[in-house]
Amino acid sequence: MNDRRTPLKASLLVAPLLVAVLALHAWGDAMAGGLGRAVGAWQYPERRHSQFLIRVPRRSDADAFASRALEEFVAQAVKAQGVPLAIQVPAQPVSVVLLDADPEPRRFGWTAAEGLRDNEGVFDAAHRTIYVQMERKIQQDLVVVALRQAAARVLLHDAGSSRWSPWLTEGLVGCLEGIKPGDLRTWTGDLPQVREILGSHEADYRGTSPAYARGARLLIAFLMDRMPERFAYYYKEERAGVPSPLSTFSERIGDPAHVDADWRAWLQAQK
Repeated sequence: MNDRRTPLKASLLVAPLLVAVLALHAWGDAMAGGLGRAVGAWQYPERRHSQFLIRVPRRSDADAFASRALEEFVAQAVKAQGVPLAIQVPAQPVSVVLLDADPEPRRFGWTAAEGLRDNEGVFDAAHRTIYVQMERKIQQDLVVVALRQAAARVLLHDAGSSRWSPWLTEGLVGCLEGIKPGDLRTWTGDLPQVREILGSHEADYRGTSPAYARGARLLIAFLMDRMPERFAYYYKEERAGVPSPLSTFSERIGDPAHVDADWRAWLQAQK
């Protein structure tokens, strides 16, 4: 029991374990991330369709209708708004992941997709990836709507929307979807004032409350319908990165209070 070699033997036994623990701590997260990506690549094989790299659950053919929807949307949006909004067909590939009913996105490193509700989509600009959460029984029409909205954000991002006011991006998503003033007649509930919309933040367009998103889309529809030249001037300056959207709006379009009154009168006329 008093053998002087006992501490040496113990250290020799403990040392490999300690090295393993330290190695796991140092590289474990990276290894786990690599494994998650590998599993994701197997469970969601990638299929190329034009400029879109679409991942769907193995044995699913959802990429067929998704690719048609995306390609048609991009072509229509660029034809209709390519010149006035300076948008174009994406020059770089866009990844698209259609998640099944039990995706566990974090497991595959797709953290931007966490919290998506059924038939909801998001564009992760950092990884140039669109995620859409599908239901167990796929509702194609609703998935297509989510894909179109996310693809609109891709086109606007490529045009420079990271420098713009959040309300402008949100409102132009509706424009690129082809929403007409008459289509918005059921969207005229409690809406923020124009000044509130201009001062909004990205967080105002997340979550379950649609008031700011509806307001932004309705305001863009109004401006493009009633003040197209003034809006074009304002949009040009936003694309250039003008720092104060409120003052620029007042100078290029009009006093927010006056615009608000005209906007609401226009909304009433759409009913």
